[in-house]
Amino acid sequence: MRTLRSRLLVGTTAAVAAVLAGSGWWLYAQVEQAIVGEVDRGLTAQLRTLASAVTQEGRSLQVEFVELDMREVARPTKGEFLQLWAGEHLLYAFPQTDEPAWRPDTEFSGGVIGEWLELADGVPGRVVAYDFVPALDDEDEPGELDDGDDGLEAGVDADTTERAQLTLALSGDAGAAARTLAKVRALLGIVGLATLATTAFVLSAVVRRSLRPVDVVSERVAAIGERSLSTRLDTAGVPGELMPVVERVNGLLARLENAFDRERAFSNEV
Repeated sequence: MRTLRSRLLVGTTAAVAAVLAGSGWWLYAQVEQAIVGEVDRGLTAQLRTLASAVTQEGRSLQVEFVELDMREVARPTKGEFLQLWAGEHLLYAFPQTDEPAWRPDTEFSGGVIGEWLELADGVPGRVVAYDFVPALDDEDEPGELDDGDDGLEAGVDADTTERAQLTLALSGDAGAAARTLAKVRALLGIVGLATLATTAFVLSAVVRRSLRPVDVVSERVAAIGERSLSTRLDTAGVPGELMPVVERVNGLLARLENAFDRERAFSNEV
């Protein structure tokens, strides 16, 4: 049979554990947002710079950065990559590949989005996709890009009345961020368990002290016998929650005393 003490202890400990879990989750979410956001902002800044080098001329796209050394942007040895998409059509990839390491989500509705992925040798990485519309360039004669321009495919369908919707994706090493987040999770777990253990110990002492009046009342009731029915429980120092119980016990003792007195009187008369 579970005692009131055990119920209070288990209930309060569970409540504290729930509060600690909720607080720890919220704190970790804030730290993760700050750390991962810093990585994503760095990748987004590079994507915005690269996007400014993409222009639309008539029905063709001019991508100026394909002539640059893209190893300054994405390191193939680390498994990093840069991609230019038009919907589900891959226009450019560095390094060149037949099977892209990442594909844009069909539900991606524009703006900037970041995702976790695994780079070379299992290193955690982040890929940021930036949706944009290329600027119009009417100074040059419109023309089509030739095949073989560093992986840029020819025949990009775009015209001046319907601007092309493009997506640039860039990945980067996020191993340092992942290690920091792992340390934060471990620290929150250790602090949470230590706090919960300390709380349970303190609550045990508090509950034991708080329920001491119940033990006192129980001992006084147990000491009452048939020869001490005139005894009444002292209400001094009794908590308000126990006062109705004490008063009813005193009333019961009074009725028992009267009943025993009548029984003795009847026996004496007989």
